[in-house]
Amino acid sequence: MHSLILTWASWLLTLLLPAQKAEVAFYSDRIEVTYEPILFANGPLELTEIGISYHYARVTEGEWLPVHRQLQRQRRRLGLNDWLFAKLVHETVAEMADFASLNERRVVEAHLLTLSGIDVRFCYDQQELFVYAHTADNLFEVPMISDGDKRYVNLSAAMSPLRHRSR
Repeated sequence: MHSLILTWASWLLTLLLPAQKAEVAFYSDRIEVTYEPILFANGPLELTEIGISYHYARVTEGEWLPVHRQLQRQRRRLGLNDWLFAKLVHETVAEMADFASLNERRVVEAHLLTLSGIDVRFCYDQQELFVYAHTADNLFEVPMISDGDKRYVNLSAAMSPLRHRSR
């Protein structure tokens, strides 16, 4: 019954809320991304392993392929490497969902990066969720973790380096 009510409510919101456009300032370009606002109706994010898994599952149920395709077109047009593409995703999600918490936006960023073939991991503490992405590059002054023989860079810290320097 609960899922039936959520499905009905989602359908109703889709009818009532028209597609939105986010205009993203990306270096010297202005990029427009069209999206459905219902994508961000995922409920609150609880910073526990179960809470993060649940929220991520809710995000992945959304129809993100149109946003993904638009971002991929911009990636090709601008010739972006993985780092600059991650920055574009970060800026785009921030513009689309400025009302959402930073942690909720990071879950969406991770999903869009995963759709693009980037291997991501989550780490969290009591207050903050961090998105880590696999890299073979030698990087300095950015937190990294290892999982098996792979190294992952903390994109969350790299996107706001001044805030995380003291950590």
